[in-house]
Amino acid sequence: MKQQIVGLAGEEEYLANHKPIMRIGDYVEWKGAWNTEKPKIVKIMSIEVECIGKSGIEVQEVEWEKVNNEQVIVTLDNKHWAYGYQIKQPEIL
Repeated sequence: MKQQIVGLAGEEEYLANHKPIMRIGDYVEWKGAWNTEKPKIVKIMSIEVECIGKSGIEVQEVEWEKVNNEQVIVTLDNKHWAYGYQIKQPEIL
């Protein structure tokens, strides 16, 4: 007899319990010139959170849901830096 599990199943359950994380070394989609340039895929070299001005606390990772404002700053492998709102997870083809 099969046991029925109540609640979310499979991928939905995983996503509900595991928030997407951005880490140093991840690749992101970045738009330069304050989001006016075409997107490029770049690698994250450093992450700072709780930023005031252009400096904050260096961390190895941060939840993606927190990467949408000026309180997260990343340094990129193309010698640029970006606020959180200038980057996003690349689309999987």
